[in-house]
Amino acid sequence: MKYYCYGSLKSIEEATNYLHCSRRQLQRILKKLCDEGKMIKEGKGKYKIKG
Repeated sequence: MKYYCYGSLKSIEEATNYLHCSRRQLQRILKKLCDEGKMIKEGKGKYKIKG
């Protein structure tokens, strides 16, 4: 994801279109990455990759 999204995601819809996955799949992945401390949730539908 780091290489596809260039450090931040502006919206879930934009990311799902770019990554060719469903919204539900992406939300599960993002939640897991936030729980692991690899991503930061900045707001509703906005995430930033740590590091």
